[in-house]
Amino acid sequence: MKLIKENKQYNPNTLNLIFSVIVSLVFTITVVSLSSKITSKLIHQSKEEFEHYCEDMSSGYSQSVELILESYFFGLQTFMKENKVAGLSDREIQEFIISAKDLNHPDFMNVSFVNLSGMLYTQAATSNPVTDRDYYKAIVSQNEDKYVSSPILSYLTGEQIIIIAKAFRGDDGKLRGIFTASVKLSVFNDKIAKLLLNKDIWIFIQGPKGKFICHPDKDILLKTYRPADPEFENLSSEWVSTLQKGHFKTLSTKGIPIIIFVQKIKSTNWTLGLSIPDTFFSVFEKQENRYKIIIIVLGIVTMLILSLLEFYIISLLHRHQHVETIYDALTNLFTRKHFEAEAGKILKRNPSSKFMFIESDIKDFRFTYQNYGETASDNMLFFFSRILNRLAIHYNGIICRGFADHFYILTKITSVRKAMATFKKELAIVNKKTKEYAIPFSGKFGISFVMPENFDNPLTIQDLIGQASFAKTTLQDKLFSQYAIYNSKLLHKIKQERFIEAHMVEALNRNEFYVMYQPKISLKDDKIVGAEALVRWHSPELGQMMPDSFIPLFERNGFISRIDFYVYEQVFKFLEEQIKKGESIVPISVNMSRTHSKPDKFMHEFLDIFKRYSIPSELIQIEILERSVMNDQTLKEITDKLHKEGFTVAMDDFGSGQSSLNMLTKIPIDVLKFDREFLSSSTKENGQMDEASAEFIEILIEMSRVLNKKTVFEGVETESQRDFLRSINCDVAQGYFYSKPLTEQDFIEFIKRHV
Repeated sequence: MKLIKENKQYNPNTLNLIFSVIVSLVFTITVVSLSSKITSKLIHQSKEEFEHYCEDMSSGYSQSVELILESYFFGLQTFMKENKVAGLSDREIQEFIISAKDLNHPDFMNVSFVNLSGMLYTQAATSNPVTDRDYYKAIVSQNEDKYVSSPILSYLTGEQIIIIAKAFRGDDGKLRGIFTASVKLSVFNDKIAKLLLNKDIWIFIQGPKGKFICHPDKDILLKTYRPADPEFENLSSEWVSTLQKGHFKTLSTKGIPIIIFVQKIKSTNWTLGLSIPDTFFSVFEKQENRYKIIIIVLGIVTMLILSLLEFYIISLLHRHQHVETIYDALTNLFTRKHFEAEAGKILKRNPSSKFMFIESDIKDFRFTYQNYGETASDNMLFFFSRILNRLAIHYNGIICRGFADHFYILTKITSVRKAMATFKKELAIVNKKTKEYAIPFSGKFGISFVMPENFDNPLTIQDLIGQASFAKTTLQDKLFSQYAIYNSKLLHKIKQERFIEAHMVEALNRNEFYVMYQPKISLKDDKIVGAEALVRWHSPELGQMMPDSFIPLFERNGFISRIDFYVYEQVFKFLEEQIKKGESIVPISVNMSRTHSKPDKFMHEFLDIFKRYSIPSELIQIEILERSVMNDQTLKEITDKLHKEGFTVAMDDFGSGQSSLNMLTKIPIDVLKFDREFLSSSTKENGQMDEASAEFIEILIEMSRVLNKKTVFEGVETESQRDFLRSINCDVAQGYFYSKPLTEQDFIEFIKRHV
């Protein structure tokens, strides 16, 4: 400043220009530096968000592999659940697993039993010592309960296989042996390959020493890998197998730069790797470099602007920075960070409200980027964002662009049913608009809900994003469905069913199942003419369980046939005791579940139990479901065999399936038992019968009389229903109007009052 003051020859305009240039230069350098840092930070945040997404995806794939392995262990468990297996000799167990090949999991090549001495007995009727196998050592010596081996060569075929092994213990809890199953490595690889939802992403699985168990390149299976490039030579597959979790950059077996996300697979010593092409991440670097170049150019231009405009430019930049932290530059929607902050406030302010969260992205968006370029991709994203913004406005919700082509919507709802109805209508509009775009495309949606029952464990917006993302990963490209819903109740139901399956054999052995009897009443005189035996279950762990909570599951896993025979024996025992006491008795009908499809096998087991008790066959009626898996010929065979032994046969739930008059003329059924829905759907709110429905039921009763079939109506709950059935000459009624299902003692007292 002193120099300037002493130099009287300087032109004031020149001094102003110098000062203006100096101020402009300082200002420009400052702006370029700050803008570069802000840009780098924003790009870094986007990259971190994508890395978190990849970590979640690798965790999801790891859980999927765990579920596959759990299904294998469950497949072995089915062989152990036979309550007689523990008492069999080693050879008898081998005979059992040979005869029960139909219980094999579809992926099993062979099921075997290993005794404590290390001798293996296979379904192929061979035996070999396996004391050198790791699974034998782990379970026998190290007291492991289950084990998944690394690939080995099969004794039988020489093929590469993995061994699934599970400890088999007797009733005393002591180790009895090991049940194992072999799965071809090729079959397991194919199953893992089907998990992939993106052709540019692939997964691999390594054993404890870095040997590949699963890999897209079949030539590298059971081998290790070390990158040839000196920069990555330390990142060998052996080193990867020592990691618990993490990600790093390396080269694929084909020399392609990739990022690998590592997860350990529970209950194994395996490591899962998710391989993402490095090009996915290089996009962030290219974008950062592009922004830096733009910033430098703008800085040079800015440096030439007069000092009087500098304050205005600073103001604009500050405003621009503020906007970018709230709004996405491309779509003008909220950024994810701002969205999460606002959504968190909304959830916190409304703890007792219901919310719907939607995540959406564009199917095969990477294909658009690769084939049409960045500009076309950005235009498509902007177009899609406008459509989704309209959807959010319709819901009165908030929306943001998460990253890339991912969008999030949060909205408050009154009911899930109404919200989904609205969503389906809006989805049709969304699809119509996307198909009209210059490059037709479609969206995918994952949906999760916040419900009042989550008060004790409130969900965060991050939880909802994770749930919706998980739901969306269940959509396969080959399916037509565009959306999937995260349903925690379904997960709870799966856990409960697994618990039931794990305890059902023990429950049967402990007589937790019991029989109740619902009387059948003659409509001519209101006298008891029979009863139906109904199974119930009182579980010490789950409490009193109604049939709907376990019968459908037992029908799916085949355990219902054992329940059937258990009920038969309880009924036979009850009738024999009443006969010996000289008490009044009535015929009892027992249900034959739909899983019985082999007449000879059923009759053999049924008669084997029946002949242990001294009761006449006319006291037993077999109720066969109309919706059975049996065809007409099988139904006829079973009915004929039952008639030959003196039993009567009823068709249960008649009218709920697809029976035909032709079928009724071929199969000599004695009784038609009409489904309760006939009455419930035909009764008006005032308790009176609908005229059209009543006329139809009367026709059915008349038809039954023409065919010489006795008729029974279930679900009779009101006096008007009873009077109607009596007026059309129906034979028998069963329902709460007369009696609910009764215990043995209550049933005995009921008979005494109504004979």
